[in-house]
Amino acid sequence: MPKRDRDTIPHAAPPRRRRRWLALLCGMLIASPAAAQVEFRAMTPGVEAAARTASDARMEQIVRREHAACVTGARARGDAKAFECNGVLVFAFGEARRRGLRALSDWAVQGVLASVYDPIDAPTALARLRAAAGILSSADYPTSLPFHAAYVADTLADPAAGAAALADLVAQAERYEQLGYPASILIHAEGAATLARRIEGADSALGWRMQAQALRAAALLGRASALQRCSVDPAGPGADPATRLHLQVSCAIATEQAGRWREAEARLRALLADAQAQPAPEVRADVLVALGRNLIRQELYDAAVPFLTSARDLLAPLVTAEDERLLRAPAIRAARAQGALNIATGFRDGKPSGVHRALTGIDALEATIAAADTWALAAERLQRDIDRGALQWEGGVWRQLLTAYREAHEEAGRLIGKDAPMVAMLRAKDAQGQEQYLTEGFRRPLARDYIEEDLIRLMQQAVAGLVTLPQGDRHRVEGLAVAAGFLARNDRDVPRARSLCRSAMAGAIERLEAHAEFDTAAQAQLRRRAPLFAQCVGIAWQAGAAPGTAR
Repeated sequence: MPKRDRDTIPHAAPPRRRRRWLALLCGMLIASPAAAQVEFRAMTPGVEAAARTASDARMEQIVRREHAACVTGARARGDAKAFECNGVLVFAFGEARRRGLRALSDWAVQGVLASVYDPIDAPTALARLRAAAGILSSADYPTSLPFHAAYVADTLADPAAGAAALADLVAQAERYEQLGYPASILIHAEGAATLARRIEGADSALGWRMQAQALRAAALLGRASALQRCSVDPAGPGADPATRLHLQVSCAIATEQAGRWREAEARLRALLADAQAQPAPEVRADVLVALGRNLIRQELYDAAVPFLTSARDLLAPLVTAEDERLLRAPAIRAARAQGALNIATGFRDGKPSGVHRALTGIDALEATIAAADTWALAAERLQRDIDRGALQWEGGVWRQLLTAYREAHEEAGRLIGKDAPMVAMLRAKDAQGQEQYLTEGFRRPLARDYIEEDLIRLMQQAVAGLVTLPQGDRHRVEGLAVAAGFLARNDRDVPRARSLCRSAMAGAIERLEAHAEFDTAAQAQLRRRAPLFAQCVGIAWQAGAAPGTAR
């Protein structure tokens, strides 16, 4: 993946113009995940398939052999710890747990611990499992989830698990909540809720608080279990008012993730009065931030700004210099509110800002996608300035755009799952970004046929993930618009492009019709969809002009 470096900085433009563009570009820097994510070396699909269907003894023989071969190769390349070989250990761990092979799973965990240079102080099997999950989380996040799940399962299986074990599960849930890793939050928070109720009783206040945290994570992930839980009263007698409000906000988020944006907005607005009655500023701010984000996703940026400003003003005074330095919870909450406000004002004003260093995981992803989208809006204008000599840029705008969407696409897949609707939309934009980069914004043809085949395959995968969404879903509308333009270019498949365009336009119209009246918000959304309607008219004419095609 191309890296941002000094070659991507515009230079040698007239001083006034140079200052203007440098200011703009500084605001458009794209966030990278805080932890360096790597891809482990995995076994070939054929070897994995053979291992999955082999007997226990044969499977163990295969994975130990593959790991030994991987370690030999890694050390020959200068990696003394063979960190890349953890992919084999992850597979071995999963198979061992599935088959109940304790010795093999312990071997895999020990191998993960041995792959890092820092010594690990983990005297018990449970401590070693916890440490291995932490190592994998910072390297290849999805591979860590089975280890986290196993750690929680083994903790709950211990009949002697008490207050210390509960405190650790709570601490782990809160740690991953601050990092913005919802799948890990869900695992630990559910475990903590279960253990709290076992220790403190069914109405445990801590149990309900952790249940609320788990529901929020499930809602953010778009899990069906969140909607099922919300179909009945999600709270019980032991839940205090703040926890009840948190649960209700989570149910609104689950509704939103299901594509019912306006229904979610109505639910959040109905909670504003209850929020104002809460003494804790962070509890009041939670409703405001959720409502602001909902309005952003409906592209109602002006409407979002007042709520997010209020949330920011509630949270910012709670942050001390020490909180900011150590990135503690108050600083992260305030950064999330400010980050959402930056997105709303960025889209409203066309001047997106960077991402606060406190934001990681799903919070940084949200800002990264917004920055990539606003960068895409500016890219063609920048390229026209380059074409007419008003701006010089050695790296090229399309390289920056490619990097932006590639980072967003890959990070979204890691954090919320490769089959999530947002990932399908980003996959389409990633494919388009690759084409723009390779053709200088569609100014020259692709150089290789095999590149064309790869792009078509990537776009087809994106469309397959988009067409199953509700017609008015924003991700569907945006993704299908990109796919239609791709298929129409160079006459790849104009009839299919016209079909996708019609579907995207129908979704856009459905979103517009959701407005009660043709107010400023509806007018702003109509203006933002003007390029889609213009594109689709052009594709319709293109299809009608094709030989043998009726208009």
